[in-house]
Amino acid sequence: MTDLLPLVAAGLAFALLVWLTLARPWVTFVLYLVTGPAAQIPHMTAWGERVEYFAVAGVRPADAVLVVLGAAAAVRLLGAALLRRWPWPATLSAATLSLVAWLLYSVLRNLDRYGLSAAGEFRFLYLVLAAPVAAAVLLERPEDRRRVTKALLILTVPVLTAALPVLAVLTDWRVGTGYRLLPSGLSLALGLGWATLALASRAFGVPRWAVVATAAPTAFVVLVDSHRSVWLALTVAAVCAALLAGMGRLARSRWTLPVTAVLTLVLVAVVAGGAPLLPFLAERSRAFTDPSRDPTANWRQHQWRAALGEWSERPWRGEGFGGYWRGLAMRGGADVVPHNLYVQTLTKTGAVGLAALVVTVASALAALAGMARQAAGDIPPPHLDGALALAGFLALVAALGYGVAYYLEPVTLLLVGLGVAAAVHGEEPCVAPAPDVVWAARWARGAAGETPS
Repeated sequence: MTDLLPLVAAGLAFALLVWLTLARPWVTFVLYLVTGPAAQIPHMTAWGERVEYFAVAGVRPADAVLVVLGAAAAVRLLGAALLRRWPWPATLSAATLSLVAWLLYSVLRNLDRYGLSAAGEFRFLYLVLAAPVAAAVLLERPEDRRRVTKALLILTVPVLTAALPVLAVLTDWRVGTGYRLLPSGLSLALGLGWATLALASRAFGVPRWAVVATAAPTAFVVLVDSHRSVWLALTVAAVCAALLAGMGRLARSRWTLPVTAVLTLVLVAVVAGGAPLLPFLAERSRAFTDPSRDPTANWRQHQWRAALGEWSERPWRGEGFGGYWRGLAMRGGADVVPHNLYVQTLTKTGAVGLAALVVTVASALAALAGMARQAAGDIPPPHLDGALALAGFLALVAALGYGVAYYLEPVTLLLVGLGVAAAVHGEEPCVAPAPDVVWAARWARGAAGETPS
């Protein structure tokens, strides 16, 4: 009987955490940001992996939080189904549930063969999907979305920016392909975080000068850290933003000139500092222009061919989870992830799994598109839900570009979940004055001796 006490205690603790998540979801999402993305900040340092992969009894805190979020979302969905109150779009709901069911099937069918390794590989590759699904389901209240967004922005802009000089010292950093301040996922999070800050600046009352000032370190890191996957992802997002807003409207925007000036100053500063910028950019761009002459791009192509050879043996349902990538080594590749979301999904879950992923992404884009298009007509949007819908749309298309070279990234996916929650549960837009006007009014009242409100 005493042997069951730890299991009973763990079950009760888990149930309590799920209940707390249902009552105060923003707390659990903030905990996820702290235990997950924030733990990746020292990744490039000598001791970074010990922080990122810290585990208690073999369980990483971020993974435990994701399981709690997933369970809370499942409880909320079950309650909505029983009460016949289903506020989420039918197509997106069906596609997401089909994808989740197929992923779980790909775990269960290999338990006899690989044991807990089947669940372990699923955790490594796809458990992160619990974050956007839970965000879309649980963040129904505007105040919850606001708190989670604020925490995400604090992490991705001021915290990451403040950490840069510390990381530069710890890693003996300099401009060059062999030196990096941030892993690619956090570099992408920094870029998308800044874009979200710019879009949500009116809703949060952030003055334009503060947003423009933070553009400098963001552009610097994205440029000189030279993660080509991040270049591709942010380029895709920028093109989609231009298409949504219209080039003419963007050219006349009051943001265009100061942001362009800051980006130009960053380029001038890098060149003036003696960095061989143009040869450096030409070398890093070779992966797009001539992949066969770039070592990393060439290695990726070998990995993709090996993984597709593995997939060809089970084209419809894939090999499932648990075997990791040992089969790739027998086909001339390396025993590691193939660094491509689509090849990875094909190999592990087959054509059925990839089709479920594509339909889910298309349904999410459709759910976001209406409010995102409306918000793009007035940048930055006056209300937070519009800003989140547009940021979520751009984060999703960025994730599609990033998936060409990597896999699922937590901050990007959380932005997508926030955007879907805003599009589904959002309230009517409320017009707010621009933050620059608010700050000017406060200063004028203070100069006149009035008490600022």
